[in-house]
Formats: sequence, C-alpha cells, structure tokens
Amino acid sequence: MRASDEALLGDLRQAASDLGQEKLSIYLYSDWRRGQEPFRAPAGLIKRRFGTWNEACRRAGLRCPWGRKKKAPELNKEDLIPCIRKVARRRAKQNGSLSHGTVVLLQSDFAGEPECPISIPLLRDVIGTWETACDLASDETLLIRSRTGPNPDTPRYTNRDVEQFLSNVRRVTEHLGRTPTLESGSPHNYDRVETELGLSHVGSAKTWIYRRGHFPSWPAVIRAAGEPTATSS
Repeated sequence: MRASDEALLGDLRQAASDLGQEKLSIYLYSDWRRGQEPFRAPAGLIKRRFGTWNEACRRAGLRCPWGRKKKAPELNKEDLIPCIRKVARRRAKQNGSLSHGTVVLLQSDFAGEPECPISIPLLRDVIGTWETACDLASDETLLIRSRTGPNPDTPRYTNRDVEQFLSNVRRVTEHLGRTPTLESGSPHNYDRVETELGLSHVGSAKTWIYRRGHFPSWPAVIRAAGEPTATSS
C-alpha cells in the first residue's frame, strides 16, 4: 500500500521530536529509523516523493538542514578529531562504558552538540566515512566504534597471526623503552615504529581493536603482549 504524503511527513515530525531537533538531516533520520517499530519510511522514499530533502522538511514544518547562503567553516582533521573524541568521552561517561574503554558513537549522537556545531556532511567532506572518523578519533584510552560488532569486511586472523601481532607489540615496546601509543603523528605510534623496524605486518593496531574487535582496547593488547605464553615456565 502506497504511503500518503502526510504519513511520510509524520515520520519526519516524529523523528525530529524524538531527537529534539529543529533541523533534521537525512543522516539523523536514517539513524533514528533503524531502531523504530513499526516500520518507518526510508529516507530515499521521502526524498523522491518531495523532490529534495529540504523540501520534505519544509513541508513537515521543520527547518531545512542545508542552506546555500551560509559558507561552511574552513576545518581540517585536526579541528574535527578532538571534537569527536570529546563527544565520545561524554557519551561514554553517560552510558557507563568509559571504564571499559569502548563506546559506540552514532552520527545522531554527534550532531547537535553545542560545543561541536559541525554538520555530518561537512565531517564526511573533510574525513570521509563515519567509520573512518571514529577510527581516527580512537586512542589508547578510548576505542570509538561506529557500530556494534566487528566489521564483516575485515579478514579473519589465525592464532599464528595473533601471536605475530603480540610479538610485534613486545618488540616495539622493547625498542621504545615504553608503551607505544595509537596517537597519529606521535614518534611512539605503534604502527609507525613497527614499519621502521621492518616487522612482519599482520594488520594495524586499530584494525585488531576497532575493526576486528579481537581485543577490547589498546591496554588489553599491552596486557596480552606482556603475559607469558602457555609454554613458558
């Protein structure tokens, strides 16, 4: 049965009300729709029905999320990454996941933050995918996931791969004389030193933690690398 125009506009109004947003982007609506029962109209259907997303929002009595007159601020990754990290840490404190060192940060969590008034389209223009943004903002104290569960596109690793990775971590730690970090640009960055030492590469540190989910956090990797093997006396 074909949904009426009013039914589609009603979904927009409901999403804006639930999220507390006067301006509702297509990304916010899509995040909201995933957890809704009963079925809510796909964003693509709404956009096709009314011609543009702005027009659909206007018809629903909402402010248009994107205008043509306002020039986007000049921002780079160095501006955005700390902002994402700050929002993620606040979310982790709110849901009690900070002690575990892991938090799932959705686009809808990030948008509308008073201290980080950056639109998701701008974020994607500067960094790329939302998954990449969360990956770059993760550090050794807080792992920021863009979704629950591991990335199904990441290859599986064997026990031999795990041992090789932990061996590399031990070699890098011994070379540095301190715990390596995940911070990009740091001289103590694990992946950078691993490459400099010419160690057998079995995936970056963040791949093991963030994408594959093999280890819950970077401290967990360090602990595992420092534990004796089953054959050790």
